[in-house]
Amino acid sequence: MESECLPEEECVPNAIGDGSCICRFGIDSESGRCITSRDKSEKDEENDLFDQNVEGSMLSLVTAHPEKLANVLKDIPANNIDLGSDDAKSEAPISSSSPPLKNLEVTVVSKTVRLPENEVTLSAFTIPTEKQGEHYTYEWNLLSRPGGNEAADTGTMQDKNGPNLQLRHLKEGFYSFQVTVTGPDSIGKQVANVTVLPRK
Repeated sequence: MESECLPEEECVPNAIGDGSCICRFGIDSESGRCITSRDKSEKDEENDLFDQNVEGSMLSLVTAHPEKLANVLKDIPANNIDLGSDDAKSEAPISSSSPPLKNLEVTVVSKTVRLPENEVTLSAFTIPTEKQGEHYTYEWNLLSRPGGNEAADTGTMQDKNGPNLQLRHLKEGFYSFQVTVTGPDSIGKQVANVTVLPRK
């Protein structure tokens, strides 16, 4: 089989004693034929000459026109600069956006009171609870109250930025509140209601 291979090919034996001819220096992409040792030498010389021209051009650009080099470099993304090392790999740019927030489970028990009692406390509980060195922020908002938004004096809210919301001077009717709890990487919301019943 060796004698059937061309000079730019070599015979690779197989398990049954025959062999296959493969190109020693690769296949020319344009002609589809094997590259000869002469073709390889010419190609290597062309590449060396090209590399020297590029290096020479870059060197003259650096020494004679540093301001032009700065203009060229500013248009190249930093993560695509090849530092000449085989180990240098472009890395994906670091994302400046934050990772999505995890869901924080928040529980608040709704309350019912009967006048003349007109004060109540709503308490927010979280799962998971705050860990050491971690701090949750709380924000309570009134969603609805007796008489709608036109009602002027239907109670007061205290400690709107804590886990326990103090409600005072409540009037007869239905109130709805929402608490939003935010942790370092989590957020949760819950709605709670307060019903104030009339006197007996």
